[in-house]
Amino acid sequence: MQGYCDAPREALEAVGGGRPRRREVHFKKFTLSLVVAAFAASGAHAVQVWKIVGGNTSISFLEPLMNDLGIGLKGLRSTAEATHPGENGVGFEILERSTFTFETERGVFKGFVGGGLQHTGGFTIGNAKTGRTEGFEIVANGKMRELGLTLLGSNGSRVKMVLANVGIRFDRLSRRILIPDADLLISPEWAQAMGRPDLADQLVGTISIDGIAIRVGGPEDDGMWFGDGGGGDALDLGQSAMASLVSLGRLGTYPNGTNGLSMATTSCNYGTVNINWFAPMDVRHPVIAFNIYRIENGRIEQISDSWLKHGFFALNDPGCGTCQDPGTGTLLGPGCSDVYGTGNNGDRRYLGPRDEVNPFTGVWTCTGSWFSNYVNDCTRRNTGSGLDAVAHRIIVKDGDLGHANATYLYESYYITAGGDINKYNQIGSRTFTGNWTGTQWSFTTTGSMVMGPAIQRWGDENAFAEPRGEGDVIVAVDATDLGTGMWRYNYAVYVHDLDRQIDEFVVPIVDGSTVTNAGFRDPDDNAGNDWTLELLPGCGQIRWFTTTNPLKYATTFNFWFETNQAPVQALARLDQFKAGALGRLASAINGPLGYSFVDTHSVLRGAYLGGVTRDLECSDDVDLTVGRGITFGTLDAPIQVELLGQAPGESPAELRFKLEAAANSSGLTQEILLWDYPGGTWVLVDQRAATVTDSVTDVVLSSNIARFIQAGTRQMKALVRYRPTGPLTIANFSVGLDRAVWTVVQP
Repeated sequence: MQGYCDAPREALEAVGGGRPRRREVHFKKFTLSLVVAAFAASGAHAVQVWKIVGGNTSISFLEPLMNDLGIGLKGLRSTAEATHPGENGVGFEILERSTFTFETERGVFKGFVGGGLQHTGGFTIGNAKTGRTEGFEIVANGKMRELGLTLLGSNGSRVKMVLANVGIRFDRLSRRILIPDADLLISPEWAQAMGRPDLADQLVGTISIDGIAIRVGGPEDDGMWFGDGGGGDALDLGQSAMASLVSLGRLGTYPNGTNGLSMATTSCNYGTVNINWFAPMDVRHPVIAFNIYRIENGRIEQISDSWLKHGFFALNDPGCGTCQDPGTGTLLGPGCSDVYGTGNNGDRRYLGPRDEVNPFTGVWTCTGSWFSNYVNDCTRRNTGSGLDAVAHRIIVKDGDLGHANATYLYESYYITAGGDINKYNQIGSRTFTGNWTGTQWSFTTTGSMVMGPAIQRWGDENAFAEPRGEGDVIVAVDATDLGTGMWRYNYAVYVHDLDRQIDEFVVPIVDGSTVTNAGFRDPDDNAGNDWTLELLPGCGQIRWFTTTNPLKYATTFNFWFETNQAPVQALARLDQFKAGALGRLASAINGPLGYSFVDTHSVLRGAYLGGVTRDLECSDDVDLTVGRGITFGTLDAPIQVELLGQAPGESPAELRFKLEAAANSSGLTQEILLWDYPGGTWVLVDQRAATVTDSVTDVVLSSNIARFIQAGTRQMKALVRYRPTGPLTIANFSVGLDRAVWTVVQP
């Protein structure tokens, strides 16, 4: 089962969206003498037995959600400070007479032994007769952590609550055991006793246990491992599991309300070095991005908005190989895992804005952050208190859920600093269905986790935008034959870790094509920041752009149109919002027959007089202008301009080059040459008299043309040059290049 790496299959089953259901395998409460005797008989060399004799348990209840469900919190009697406080956390003292015991090996938690963790204080959920927990007890459901724990009311109380997504951290040096931010669920048995079977496995909060332990069995020297993470320097943080999409609260009235969701995630250190996991305000920790998608009517649409989860403590659990526990929660050791439950990932104490993290470097800017309340320092002020039930969580509207013919996915994405060697095992997605129960949405996970961004699960084709040196962008497309000579193209563009963001998306299309029903969608409801659409005659492109709403990392935008051009291998273009070293990006992906534009130009001979490379895209009398230059021989052309572009493929059936240009003097000859990559030479493909008004030259080649495309990079080069061959009307002549484009027709 996804998310519970070491549990036997028969011990776990997915219910209500992947939440774990306990088997009825409670350990009997062993006496201390029996525990010690059993250990002594085993002859184990480095195993120790520990007993919890103090500490406290902290609970953070989701009170707005509980009120919506009709099971409000009452009679709360806190008896300790919440040392691991969630939102509005309350604490309960652990009694010294507790009998809860567990095993460790070389200082690492190995398994539960038995006994109970007894508390002072309590609370009531719902009806006082069936929901009072005064003097509650926590027991293990079995030896393995994955089987979870159970909270039981005392004195005949029928309260029975499940602790799910349990992670455990044992600090051998301080003799403390920490079980942080487990999900607290209503058990099916208690739900039945309340007369509310619909509440089975319902999340009502998070619970953390901070216990003080004494050794009651095993050798004093346990061979505790203090390794440095192994040899080499491979940093590889991956995601091993995700589960349990749940609602933590909502605003408004169905079907016009808004929901605050969360999900459980498990990370693994697949590398050979420790990974930093320091809590904010230290910047050295990973963050997690969450998204919800809907696939419907030929599109994959992001329907959520959320802040980032900031990591704060690594449990160093087993489950990813041999866990090399570093002995501290500020590091995740090689082979170790860390689970964050739904309550933990929805805890606003550790949720921050996405724009404070650079996804390419993985670095969080603490100074001036939301945590510091935007003060220009790195001091914690905001703690997530005072927020409504959905703010900062995974926010989804009622109207975007429950569509009958749609497929839904939830996605999580770990981002870490330090140069991770595999940035695509950090992200995964699962399919789910949603059902409105009358009070909230209930979700059921329907598929296993698929590694990689969710966008790669959709469409006819997806491709990276190149070059990838400053981060990755993925373009996906779905082309549908409408049966009337028209095709519908749906594009989705997802930014994975490009910090520079995207502010333009261009689909080239040949002149004379019919284009209708073009549109744009982003995840927000603000029509005022929608991208502008341009269909300019003479430019051969469908262009969307923005100056205020760039596409940022971990986000997907949609673009679509209909045309009379069938799909071929094409080259979509993307431009970047922030300044950087690289220019426009290109994605070789299916689309209508279109042009390959000039990416860069160089004036090899002549005087640059005006214009930029992008002026060569459109027939609009906005020119790249070059004047006569100095020559060093009669065969040397005084104007020479080199143009570089990129083809969508390497083996075309036909190659065309179109040039629109004019000179300001007669008596000039225009020559077009293409670079032969295998031959390492220029090949003259057209020669004619230059005109003094704009004229179009169409060069069409159909044989031996793969040589004009560089293998691997798909680069193309053209050389346009002008030389006097007759009487000149202007001695210092110049040439205006209005348009220069390739058309690469794939077989």
